[in-house]
Amino acid sequence: MASWPDAVQKGDSCSACRPDFMLVAYVNNERVDILNMETGRPNSHKRKQEQDRLKLARLSKNLMDYTKTHLKQFIKKGILSNLLSIFSINVAGDDLRVYSMNMEYGILKNCLLTRATIPLHMVSTETIYPLIHSLLTLRTAIICTLQKLIAYLEKNKAENSDVSDEKTAKTILPPKRRKSNINLNQQKSKK
Repeated sequence: MASWPDAVQKGDSCSACRPDFMLVAYVNNERVDILNMETGRPNSHKRKQEQDRLKLARLSKNLMDYTKTHLKQFIKKGILSNLLSIFSINVAGDDLRVYSMNMEYGILKNCLLTRATIPLHMVSTETIYPLIHSLLTLRTAIICTLQKLIAYLEKNKAENSDVSDEKTAKTILPPKRRKSNINLNQQKSKK
């Protein structure tokens, strides 16, 4: 099965290979797919919930590969693996789970970042707090990931521009002065 970004480029986007919701950010005019979301019905079976979780893991892996191929012109492959995290949200009934996929030492890790119960009816603030905390944790993780990417790209850009300026400075020499002009100026200053 092709990944969703590849299927969209080819014009074939079946619903089985794309998430219900996707968050896309643009870094230096390059698309970075950072978040997938899959929702399930409140009365869905455990088997369906597990299938959704595995689908999100597969989509996250495909998005990580897709993003690496499109950002490799900006970032060295090893550095990108340390900077890039793909997040996924699995809403199974009234249960919200946020996962983070990143690569450590060449191994993809899909870790549960946070989990909360979605209150489906009016309740007190104490029951809503874990949901708000989970969403704020997700927001902070996404912002940190994008900040790391942007900071690395700006640092790389500054280093590359400094190198080119040094090469330019070495090839441009100041004009040589003739001795006769210097002697004339010295004689005029003495008078």
